Amino acid sequence: MERLIGNNLTKFNTPANFVVIDIETTGLQPETCQIIEFAAIKVVDHKVVATYSELINPETSISPAITKLTGITNYMVKDKRTISEVAIDIHNFIGDSILLGQNVLFDIRFIYDNLLRELGVVLNNDYVDTMWLARYKLKKNIPDAKLGTLSKYLDCPFDGQHHRALADCDVTFRVYEKLIKL
Repeated sequence: MERLIGNNLTKFNTPANFVVIDIETTGLQPETCQIIEFAAIKVVDHKVVATYSELINPETSISPAITKLTGITNYMVKDKRTISEVAIDIHNFIGDSILLGQNVLFDIRFIYDNLLRELGVVLNNDYVDTMWLARYKLKKNIPDAKLGTLSKYLDCPFDGQHHRALADCDVTFRVYEKLIKL
């Protein structure tokens, strides 16, 4: 997996074709926590060509803190497919595309572990992290590189709820497009 834009800026590359990814989870550790929402936006030549969004039954209870953060309740996911049923669709949608996301290694760690466990597939996609790109491009012009901060600074308002996967993908895509023009 090559970092196209990461914490050491190993290769400064701003691709035009990629898949924006975002997940919501039951917690922070992929070894013990579960994905409860996955979303992705496929982009070709800087234009959205497809989207994928799905709530996922974690087969465990979602804590009140996670529900407060995401708005995702146990009731919302109780009849949804599990990660073992969804993993193939996630794999097929992202394929070998460059992955783009905000603090994307968090998402990649969860997706990697789940694809390996459920399908025996090793996720080895290149990636671009908008958090690191923002730190590089904006330097000290912003107090932090959180998605909410970047969306306000770059005038990319949320069309949906922050900490919902598809809304976060949409804002991440628009933030990326503005960052690469700076």
